[in-house]
Amino acid sequence: MRIIGEYKEKRKKEPTGSKTKKVKKMSPLIISPAKIREKDIRSPHSKIGSLKKILDQKLSRLIREHEKKCCTCGATTNLQNGHFRSRRFFSTRYNPLNCHAQCVGCNVFKFGMSYEYSLWLDETYGADTAAKLKTESEKIKQWNHLELIELIEATKKGYYFYRDTYNRLSTV
Repeated sequence: MRIIGEYKEKRKKEPTGSKTKKVKKMSPLIISPAKIREKDIRSPHSKIGSLKKILDQKLSRLIREHEKKCCTCGATTNLQNGHFRSRRFFSTRYNPLNCHAQCVGCNVFKFGMSYEYSLWLDETYGADTAAKLKTESEKIKQWNHLELIELIEATKKGYYFYRDTYNRLSTV
């Protein structure tokens, strides 16, 4: 959620009449990331946190559309964007090798099934892929405003375009 504008005053009617009384409690005006307009994304004043949330949503949708089944158990329903290395590691958070479709059972209730996930990664992308992702995740990476916008735009053009854009940005 993003707070915009000023605080909105809450008014309360007095029980004795139609007079209104200002209440000291204030509530912020809040807009969900899904309702942020395209021009707000490109604005240099948009917050990095808001851009990260938008990219998380768009990348999750892209991954689920590209991969139609769970990488750890093969289920085809209730898919989510599962991460081999946790999203808290920003260097691999948006890495296409780190993001794959997982069913809610494997991703949430079985805590990502990281051992099975690592076996699947090594089988699909070659030996030591899981180990390389682990060492990559331990590096410090700070995404800047322009990189996040470029990745958001790349999600609109498909999985392979996103992968190429990510690889180009991560090598810089």
